[in-house]
Amino acid sequence: MLVVFYHPYIERGGGALGRFLYIKEAWERMGLRMRVIESSPAVITAAIRAPTPKTTRISHIPFEILRGSVYIVFSILYALFSSSDFDIVLCPNNDLVSMISALLISKAKKKKSIVVLHHVDLVSYSENVVTSIIDMYDYARRVYGSIAGLAKSLTTKLNMILIPTFDACICVSRVFAELFTNSYNSTNGIDAKLLKRIASCDCNEEKTYDASYVGRLSSEKGVAELLKIWGMVNSQMKRATSLVLIGPDQMNVNEYIALCGLRDFVEYKGILTEDKKIETLMKTRVFVTASRSEGWGLTIAEALLCGLPVVCFNIMTLRAEWQECPYVIFANDTHDLARKVINFLSGKYDFDGGKIREWALERLKTLEYVAQRDLEVICSIMEDSAEFQLPRLVERRRE
Repeated sequence: MLVVFYHPYIERGGGALGRFLYIKEAWERMGLRMRVIESSPAVITAAIRAPTPKTTRISHIPFEILRGSVYIVFSILYALFSSSDFDIVLCPNNDLVSMISALLISKAKKKKSIVVLHHVDLVSYSENVVTSIIDMYDYARRVYGSIAGLAKSLTTKLNMILIPTFDACICVSRVFAELFTNSYNSTNGIDAKLLKRIASCDCNEEKTYDASYVGRLSSEKGVAELLKIWGMVNSQMKRATSLVLIGPDQMNVNEYIALCGLRDFVEYKGILTEDKKIETLMKTRVFVTASRSEGWGLTIAEALLCGLPVVCFNIMTLRAEWQECPYVIFANDTHDLARKVINFLSGKYDFDGGKIREWALERLKTLEYVAQRDLEVICSIMEDSAEFQLPRLVERRRE
C-alpha cells in the first residue's frame, strides 16, 4: 500500500492525524506493508519525506499553494520512478493536496484508490447539507473574509467533486456516508490506553473551572464566537465564571481575550499532554464548543469520558453522531448556546459525572476496532486482486 500523507503545520493535524497514526501502527501489527510519502516536517520515522517548505501556525494562501504543489510533484515522481511496488493508494485524510496526489498516482499506475473522509468544511456548518457554492461563500466570507472565503469555497467544492472519483471513500462521519455512492461507513474511536487512564480517575472531584474547550484555537473552530458567548454568560451570571482553553493557538487568542475584556475569566493553557488535558477536564463542570467545522466530534467523546456534559451547536455532523446521548445539549444559535450554558451553571441541569462516563464507556469504540473496520473495507475492495494478501487478523475473522 502507498499512503499519500500531506499535512499542514503539525499542530493543526487534529483528530485525522491521530487516527491515522494509530491505525497505521495497528495495520502493521496485522501484517499490512505500506510505504508513506509524508510532507515535512514528518512525524513518521520511516516515511519518505517530501521537501515541502516549512510552514507556520498562521500561513497565507500563496504559500500553501506552493507547499502543496511541491508535495504533489514529489509524490508523483516518487511513485512513478521508485522501485517500490504497491497495489493500492490510500489518502488518510480528504485534504485537497493528498487527494490530487492519490488520484494522479492511481491513474498513472492503474491502481485502486481510497480516501478516508473525516468532514468537508462549509458543507456541514448548519442543520442541513450545504452544496451550493453561493451558500458556502456566504458563510465562508463571514468566517475567513472575502478573499480567503472565496478560496475556501472553491476548494471545498473541488473537494466534493474529487471524492466520488476514488474507488472507495471510508467515511468517519455517518452524514457523509449518505452523500457519496462510493462510500463505506466507518467511525472514530479512542485509544484503549487512554480509556484505561480515564477510567481510573475520579470524575466527581472538586471543580476548578466552570467550562472548558479543547481543540484548535481559530476562527474556523468558532473560538472568537465562543469568547463572545462567554462574555454574555459572565455578564448574566451573579458570580464570576471561568473558561479554560486548551490547544494550538492559530489566532493570538490572548489578544482576543483582552479585547473581549475577559482576562479575569478566560485562561489559555496552551498545548497540554494527554494526562494534563484529562486532569484539567476532570476539574471542569461543562465542555463548551462553538465550532461549526466538525466531523465525528473526538473532543466531545473525550469530554464525555471525563464525565462532562457538552453544550454545542446543532450542526448536522454532531447531531448525527451524538443526538442519542442525553448529556450532549444542542443549541440553535449564539444566544441559545449562551442561555443553555447559563442554565447549566445555574443548576437547571443535574448530571452525574459517573453516569456520563459510564454511558461513554459502554458505547464508544476503541481505535483498534476502527483500524480493523477500515482494513476490512480495503480488503473487500481488493478481493479481486490476486496479488493483494489479506492481513492476518482479517483472515482469521473470515475463517
